[in-house]
Amino acid sequence: MATKVKLIADGVITPDQITLTTASTGTNTTAPATTAFVQQEISALVDSSPEALNTLNELAAALGDDANFSTTVTNSIALKAPLASPTFTGDVTFDATTLVVDSTNNRVGIGTTSPDTLLNIASASAPTLRIENTDGSLGLGQVIGAVEFYKTDTSGAGAGVAGGMQLLSTFSTGSRNALIFSSSNADANNTEGFRLDEDGNLLVGTTNTLPANNNVEGIALSSGSYGGRLEASRSGGAPCSFNRVDSDGSIIELKEAGTTVGIIGAGSDELIIGTTNTGLRFYDFGDAIIPRTTANGVSNGATDLGEGSNRFKNLYLSGGVIFGDAGGSGTSTSNTLDDYEEGTWTPAISGATHTVQNGYYTKVGDLVFLKFRIAWNALSGTTNLVTGLPFSADSSGSESMGFSVYVNAGFGSIPSGKGYLNAYAASSGTTLHFTWQPTTQTANFATSGNIYVAGTYLT
Repeated sequence: MATKVKLIADGVITPDQITLTTASTGTNTTAPATTAFVQQEISALVDSSPEALNTLNELAAALGDDANFSTTVTNSIALKAPLASPTFTGDVTFDATTLVVDSTNNRVGIGTTSPDTLLNIASASAPTLRIENTDGSLGLGQVIGAVEFYKTDTSGAGAGVAGGMQLLSTFSTGSRNALIFSSSNADANNTEGFRLDEDGNLLVGTTNTLPANNNVEGIALSSGSYGGRLEASRSGGAPCSFNRVDSDGSIIELKEAGTTVGIIGAGSDELIIGTTNTGLRFYDFGDAIIPRTTANGVSNGATDLGEGSNRFKNLYLSGGVIFGDAGGSGTSTSNTLDDYEEGTWTPAISGATHTVQNGYYTKVGDLVFLKFRIAWNALSGTTNLVTGLPFSADSSGSESMGFSVYVNAGFGSIPSGKGYLNAYAASSGTTLHFTWQPTTQTANFATSGNIYVAGTYLT
């Protein structure tokens, strides 16, 4: 059928006067396109894009109006680190302050954006660094965790782990552990210096909790059953040294139930030991031990040595005992008891045949008390002397007298006009002279006899 064309009187054709069939989406021919086809193709191009990106202008704005967007994106991606083995050439921040890498100073911060050290961990709530051992069956001697300090310097013991700390299992199940600290010296690296053992004992240079008691070297500050006990043991030297920097006073205070019961201290650069008013000062300048208060105060005649029911046993002296004046005018020389001795001696009569010779003496200072018995059954010659006194009589020139004589036999009859026997120790001698008194007359021994004598004389 022939197509009919309606002519318009004024010769002008308007779009709404032409009706065309709308082609399907994607049609690509030279046929005229209806407005419906154009809208259809635009809708297909936009394809439900969001309102802010459904125009070319909006898309251009979203791309930064960058005509070289593809190149820009490619260059930007080239600056990013790969997920596998990334390499960073600048500062890196993960989640604000969680982890910060300061490439300028070669530092890492956790919880801080400005790390001050190689690793700086910061937190307002107990910052904690944990080393976790995931072995569920720890054994004796197994290291639970460690921190090592390594040196590359080859001097001394050489390069290597110079020291550190480690937590070591000290029981077969890992239920008991010791924290060990180590260091190095010129001979060895990573040598144990001290440990905090499984019972909380601090042990320096030893693993023994009682080094002094067990005679091994080391220092132990104990807890547990030995809580508060300090032991120090050393070979070839003093295990402890205490120093007061200046002034007299206590160096060691001894307490019971929190109350001081005594001190060991210094006074006038010398040792003082004692409690409050009862103390001793080791007076090195005077080679003496003198009573003193613990404040180094004078203590004169205020301290006893022993007491009624708590006495010392023996007193060994090479000098004398100096007594205070008992109201007299004595001196340190006159008040000195410088000798005491007890013993035996053998009395003898020259020319006699002795049957008994028993002698005893006690010497106190310069006073000798003696007693003896002498018997004989024969005598040749004439004598009135008993020899062998234990000490020489004094040399003052005066005869020492004061003897009692009991005569069983030995002198014969009493001479006329004489009433008693006397005996004396002659000056500077060790002989005892017998005389009849009054008015001295020599009392010679009989040819046999048996006499008892007791008395005193001065040396």
